Amino acid sequence: MQRIQLSNNRFGGQIHEFPNVSSSLLDTLDFSTNKLEGPIPSSVFDLAKLNVLELSSNKLNGTVELHLVQKLRNLTTLGLSDNNLTVIASGKNSNLSSLPQIKMLRLASCNLRVFPYLRNQSELYHLDLSDNQITGPVPGWISELSLLRYLNLSRNLLVDLERPLSLPCLDILDLHRNQLQGSIPVPPSFITYVDYSSNNFSSYIPPNIDSITVTFKGFERNLVKILTIFTSVDFSSNNFEGPIPDFIGQFKALYVLNLSHNALTGRIPSSLGNLSHLESLDLSSNQFTGQIPPQLASLSFLSVLNLSYNRLVGRIPTGSQMQTFSADSFEANQGLCGPPSNLVCFNPLISACSNTNGSISGIEIDWNFLSAELGYIFGLGIIILPLMFCKRWRTCMSFDFENQFAANLLLIKGSVGRKLEL
Repeated sequence: MQRIQLSNNRFGGQIHEFPNVSSSLLDTLDFSTNKLEGPIPSSVFDLAKLNVLELSSNKLNGTVELHLVQKLRNLTTLGLSDNNLTVIASGKNSNLSSLPQIKMLRLASCNLRVFPYLRNQSELYHLDLSDNQITGPVPGWISELSLLRYLNLSRNLLVDLERPLSLPCLDILDLHRNQLQGSIPVPPSFITYVDYSSNNFSSYIPPNIDSITVTFKGFERNLVKILTIFTSVDFSSNNFEGPIPDFIGQFKALYVLNLSHNALTGRIPSSLGNLSHLESLDLSSNQFTGQIPPQLASLSFLSVLNLSYNRLVGRIPTGSQMQTFSADSFEANQGLCGPPSNLVCFNPLISACSNTNGSISGIEIDWNFLSAELGYIFGLGIIILPLMFCKRWRTCMSFDFENQFAANLLLIKGSVGRKLEL
């Protein structure tokens, strides 16, 4: 038998020892996504022909020393993620340098406490070390893994990057829920997904996010990012401040943008209206001011919108998408008015309530209209008030009015009499 592939079932119990391992031709052992329990039998690491060992997403327990894998010289895929295992991996200059050339390494939720020394894994393109207790910095040698396309270091205790991640082939980078701090690292070129959320990054979103200098096989090159390939950006729950860079509107393929829970200020750039494929936009819990750009109403694919807990003002733009969101998407912006919020704009002829001294809680006062009305009332008052308070003038005006009325009455009577005589 060369292949055992029983993934995505409901098998329980334990994995038994493999007999006659020295003569085994087994090259694939895949028991992932089952309900297997107990320790991994030691004979598994004597299956010399094994190319794929995938045991992720079970209930396996016990301790696994990673250096045991060095006996599997043909191994290219190792998956131990999401079990109850404790994987022991030595740090720098350890005996892990003699591991086989693994291409896919999945060690998520393996109780790792140190970063495995993988500097010599030149063929590695998929690395998942998420949901462990790895402390300290991300080692600088990781940028030497030039074929790496997927890197997930999320949910650890990492505090810094020893050097920028200049990985020319990297497609997905996930660093969320660590303790990374300082300025945000510029993502590697040609990346499509980056998640820096729930860290301690501060300062501004870098303006040079569209280019980076990388070293690839000894040659240094400056790669200009093709902004059309970003699909998801999550910088939420950090300490970013300042405005959103206007160039973010050039991320033509972006469908998720999450900048929530930061200290971003300024206006929401109208260039976000260029993100025609955007499906989710979360700018909540920042300090944005000004009006909501009307261009956002043209985002026909937008299904998730959260602009709550900012300092936005004015009428919410009307459009086929904007009116489909609940009032929760706009709550805690005291200056917003119009549907779907619960505040009615004072003057329906005005497109938006401006953030002036005449705008209070979504009600705008049209001072041009009000000044004209006041002038009319003032002019009318000049005529009426003397009549009300000046007795002599009121008597004279009354006498003149009566005389004029009598004269007009006689004139009419005479005119009617002449017509009757005719």
